[in-house]
Amino acid sequence: MRATRRIVPCLLMAVVPLLGGRRVEGQHAASRPADRLAAADSQQIGSRARDAQRAFERTRRKYLPRSDRAVERCHETVGRFCVWHDPDDPWTPPPDPPEVIQARDRLLADLADLGRLAPDDRWLHGQRVRYLVEAGRLAEATELASTCRVPDPAWCQALLGFARHAAGDDVGSEAAFERALAALEDEERCRWQDLEVLLGGDDAGYERLSCAERADWEASFWRLADPLYLVPGNSRRAEHFSRHVMSALQPGAASGYDVRWGRDLRELLLRYGWPAGWSRKWRRPFGIRRELVITAHDAPDARQFLPRPDWVGRPDRASRGGWRLNPDRPRTLYAPRYAAFSDSLEHQIARFPRGDSVVLVAAYDLSRDTTPDCKSLEHGLFVEDSRGDERARALGWGHGEHGALRTALGARGLAKAAGGGSPADSAAADPHWISLEVLCATHRWAARSRYGVGLAAYESDGLSLSDLLVLGDPGGPEPPAKLAELIPLALGTLRARAGERLALYWELYDRVGVVREVDVTVTLTRTDKGFFQKAAEWAGFARTGEEAVGLQWRERSDGSAISSRAVVLDLPALPDGTYRLSLRVSAAGGRLESHRTLRIDGVD
Repeated sequence: MRATRRIVPCLLMAVVPLLGGRRVEGQHAASRPADRLAAADSQQIGSRARDAQRAFERTRRKYLPRSDRAVERCHETVGRFCVWHDPDDPWTPPPDPPEVIQARDRLLADLADLGRLAPDDRWLHGQRVRYLVEAGRLAEATELASTCRVPDPAWCQALLGFARHAAGDDVGSEAAFERALAALEDEERCRWQDLEVLLGGDDAGYERLSCAERADWEASFWRLADPLYLVPGNSRRAEHFSRHVMSALQPGAASGYDVRWGRDLRELLLRYGWPAGWSRKWRRPFGIRRELVITAHDAPDARQFLPRPDWVGRPDRASRGGWRLNPDRPRTLYAPRYAAFSDSLEHQIARFPRGDSVVLVAAYDLSRDTTPDCKSLEHGLFVEDSRGDERARALGWGHGEHGALRTALGARGLAKAAGGGSPADSAAADPHWISLEVLCATHRWAARSRYGVGLAAYESDGLSLSDLLVLGDPGGPEPPAKLAELIPLALGTLRARAGERLALYWELYDRVGVVREVDVTVTLTRTDKGFFQKAAEWAGFARTGEEAVGLQWRERSDGSAISSRAVVLDLPALPDGTYRLSLRVSAAGGRLESHRTLRIDGVD
């Protein structure tokens, strides 16, 4: 699936090319006092810079690729513009034709000449940095921004942040933007930091907060919006402020849109970023005269990395699979330069309490994804509290299509549940964010899964039960007994084939230390029954809840604080379907259950 968004002027709006023209001075320069002469010279330099910029954008529009694709309907109207999302749009950004490349080089040369005459011209200096970035001359753009002589420290730092972000230095970019924000007046700083345009109407009370009260909320929001914790810096936040810089450069400038800059284009820029390119077509809406339609396109691999506002501070609301990077109608989009993101990451995560900490085991599987043939995969498992403060991480390098990691989250630093309780209780009362990430930097490819989980075990009558960890074939009659030895066998996908051999691992925790009889049951039950099967069960013509596999035994616990168990499960010749793999542990006083959803590729 592609995340493609296109923007065109609304159907009843004629598109008129912007024609550039030089300003005519009303008084000869030689007759003015010196201070008015300097101002007039500065105006003439600014006018010449704007003329050169408009001339280049006219050349760009002249060579825009043609498109005959019609607009079926507007998914959203923003001011003068129709926005629609088309995942099947075949458009990809073509390389600039030689004429556009040559025209941009001429523009940069002209702006450099004019910049030497007016080194303190804010607009001119900003356009030089912008077009150097567009030309891919990133080192020159960063150097020019770092030598900014504009008498506006905030603007100089903002340009530096813009250039460093384009160059992939998001740590340096964020530092520059922080200096820019610190130098802004309070009202302007609040405007740059405001997120309402990104959140829309569903802002979870954000609009009712004052600018000062929003600081903690915004910090948590941007932490969640970071595309990959594996990559230093927060590229999505740096992108947001870079879009503000681009917006500040537009008044008085021409662009590929070929319409005057306004609030609607500012909103579209902040939500979707600067277009990856434009296309054009001619139409005759009423058969009278032709009109030129300019369509703006996003990068095909742009994704929605911003979290839902009601998730901020509430990881319990973000279930597994709930964060879709490629929704049908994204509110915002962004394409990181370092990687194109897969839409999902097949994985398994299991939690194993250890007194004052929780061990998390994560495994992933890329065999069903369009994964590049990457020789070295960087992967990471990150655990954060509800505010987004990092509590634990595990990093590693892997090869091939599978990988597993283990990390331990210390619970001593967590706030205890009301009325006291153990660290495990406090972990349950404070759900955490889990982010499992995979990056192939050499092929610019990444995948992740980020959602909220509680970290406590299932508990009843002094007994607690861990998650059920599903393992591959151990290759022998019995799997290893220790968790550390089992981690390489952890399945990265809860999908198996009929007749396959699996292993299961879990832990039982006894706080009381009492010797007791324990009944253990393992069942595999199909859950995706068709309509006729369900109707037959309801009418009494078929058995309900029929178990495809069942194991049951009784054992005597020895009262140990941690008892580990592992069994081998041979799957029979089952039909295709989704099954519930359940582990039930019963003892005097209660019953505990842990389960997994298993997809089985069965026999015909």
